[in-house]
Formats: sequence, C-alpha cells, structure tokens
Amino acid sequence: MSFDISDYVTRIDANRTLKDELMARLKESRPRQRISVTDLLNPRKAFMQRTHPEIQPTLERKEAMLAGKGFHDLFGHAVSTEEYLEQFVEWDGIVGVIDVFNDIPIEMKTTGSVSEREELRESRPAYVEQLAMYCAMVDRDKGRIILYGRESDDKKPLLAVYDASFDDLQAVKEEMGKRRDALAAALKKGDPENLPGCPWIGRGCEYKDVCGCSGVPEFVPTIAKATPPLKPNPDEAKRLLSMLSTSRKAERMALNDLVFPRKAYYDRLRKEQETDEDRLKRMDRAGFDRAFADAIEFGRGPESERKLLAMGDVQDRVTYLRGVPTILRTSKLNEVVSRESMTRMFSHYLVRLAFECALTGFDKGRLILRYEKLQGDSRLMVYDVVFKDTEALLKEAEGRLLTLREVREGHLDPKELPPCPQWMTKYCQYQPSCGC
Repeated sequence: MSFDISDYVTRIDANRTLKDELMARLKESRPRQRISVTDLLNPRKAFMQRTHPEIQPTLERKEAMLAGKGFHDLFGHAVSTEEYLEQFVEWDGIVGVIDVFNDIPIEMKTTGSVSEREELRESRPAYVEQLAMYCAMVDRDKGRIILYGRESDDKKPLLAVYDASFDDLQAVKEEMGKRRDALAAALKKGDPENLPGCPWIGRGCEYKDVCGCSGVPEFVPTIAKATPPLKPNPDEAKRLLSMLSTSRKAERMALNDLVFPRKAYYDRLRKEQETDEDRLKRMDRAGFDRAFADAIEFGRGPESERKLLAMGDVQDRVTYLRGVPTILRTSKLNEVVSRESMTRMFSHYLVRLAFECALTGFDKGRLILRYEKLQGDSRLMVYDVVFKDTEALLKEAEGRLLTLREVREGHLDPKELPPCPQWMTKYCQYQPSCGC
C-alpha cells in the first residue's frame, strides 16, 4: 500500500507572527563599534554603515554574504581544527578576525566565478589588502588566500590557492593607520568629504542617494599595488581537496534517509565516486543553509534548541523553535505554493516533519520555507502543520528503516524501497536503474 502524507495532515496554518519576527532578524544589521580591517578596505562605506543604519542591503545581497560565510564555516572545519579557526586579532585600535591562523594567516573567499589565471592584485585587490593587514597585525610576512569559485573557466566549481609575501609590513601598518585616522575623523565630524570613493562606485551601491561620492577622489588600493605578485599553489589546492574527500560523515543514517530511502541507498553506493566538484557544491549548499539558519537564530538562542534523536541506525538532531519541532527548507519555485497544494508540491518536507513529530511525540510541527527566487517578504514563509495518527507515522518510519537495512545487507531488492516523489524522477541521476 502506497504512503500519502496528505492522509495524515489535518491542517496547515500560515504563521504570520513568527514570519514577521524571523524577517526582522534577517533584515537587522548590528553596527560595529570598533574600526575593523573590513572598514579599512572601504572607509567610505564603513562611514555610511554607521551614520545611515536605516539603509540596509537587499535580502538578496545579504543572502549572498551568508552563502560565503556558511561555506567558510564548513570548509574551515574540514581542513583545520577549532583552535585555529576565526582568530580574533587587534592592533593599535583596529580589530579583525582571521579565517584560519596557525603558522600563517589564511583568508577564505567565495565568489561567483574564478579563473586560475587571475592576477588577484588587479582583479580582487580587496582580498590582497585584507590579507596584508592581517599579516601586518600578527607580524607575518607570508599569508595565503583560498578562493572558491562556484563557476570557473570550464564551468565547474574551482578551488584555487594563492601564496602571498609582503616585503614591507611597516608600510602596511602605516597605511592602515592613515585609513583608520581618516575614518575616525570623518565619524567625529559627521562628514565623509575626505574619504575616497568606493572601489565599486556606480555599481549598485545602496548608499548612492546619500553618499555624494561622484566628486570625491578615487579609492586607490595602495597596499595591493605594492604587494609582489601572488603565486598560485595548485599542490596545496589538491591537498585541501583530498582532505574534503576524507572528512565524510559517519556511516549512521540520517532522518532524511527515511524520507528518500531509495535515493539514500544509491547515494551511499555513489559516495566513493564523488568528485571534488561534487564535494565543493555540497559544502557550498550546506554552508549557506547553516549561515541562513544562524541569521534568523534558528537552532540557537533562548527560543530555540537542538536535541539528539536516535532510532536504531538513525541518528540525527531535531530543532525545536518555541518548543515545536521545526525544519528549515529552501524552494527554487517561482511562486508561493498555496496551502491546499503543499501536500503535493512539498510532500518530502512534510514527510520529514511528520517523522520528526512522530518520533518525538508531537502532533504539530513547523516548516520555515525560504523561496530563493522571490523578492521581499514573500521570500520567507512559516507554516504550522498539524498531523493525525502519529502512531501510524511512527510505524511507517520504522518500516522504512527496516527495509533500508535489509536492502543494504543484500536481503531485498532496492525496488522494495518506497520510491521518491514523482517530480524527482525527471532530475534523478540514478534513472532508469533505480526504477522510480
């Protein structure tokens, strides 16, 4: 007998109160009190951020920044250890956080596209200047940039590593001091007239209507210009990629394996053939999900907590938001799905939520849904979902676990596993062998 989640959903309510609260958290920007290395890369923008807090970046731009932060977090933990990650440093009233600092400062950067032939001093001077400032702050004349591009010359993700040397750290410190003093003076006076224009003047700056930067001197990345050419280090890039291939999760099953048991079976078989590009893409997606969750304080803070859930071979964590099992998911659809259509269009999300509720003794769960292609407040929706017959849902989860175990041990044919939703078969890489 086929399983249909619509048979178990009693009601789906749009929770406007919680949605508005989460949107407010996503939009808010916490002003920095001290001058940072990032401020010195663009002093005029730093001035505007402090003096015009009412002007906020678009959600799209904020999410682009979150994507980079999330990748940094996951990649950093894959190739380094906690004691060397995100190291706070301070020099002469200037503060900063180095992505990885063991023997030399290492900066990780994420971008839409990258070429192995790039001369970073010219194409991305801010990256070079930031690294130079960190090196000067900790008195190291060498540093490294790890650059992840979601697309490269051959259209594949690329991880490139560049080694940098800085011949005159004192000159770097002097330039840092000049920029710090100029920014501090502008903030005290309340006038940015002596600050240079932004490096990307005329390219969509959110402060263009209040900045008046069209007639000011051009920003010159003097530190980058004085830096010797950076040297590509393909051997280090290969070493880092090899570390990703060995940093796999334990062999325990996750709850999502029970949502897509047939796909989970074939995914496990394919693990050994996973390419470097596959790993980078997977880490990029997972990193953004983590960073987005942090931005709305999902999974942390007084209203949110995560608890371990175990059922046989399955071990996972359930997130509770205000005491209710809650999942956060992203949709690529071009419009908001009606509540009447959710059991059909988002059956996989509701099955996951239903299993969490059944396994934790709840009959109500919460779905936070992000529409990545939509603009404004439609970008985030929150639904409270009420289920019935949670005992039957629990039996379904246990039955899927048992069948998956039997298939993995070779006692059953994979076609005995519940198929994936029909819409997934069009894009499934395992067709036609999986039989969905």
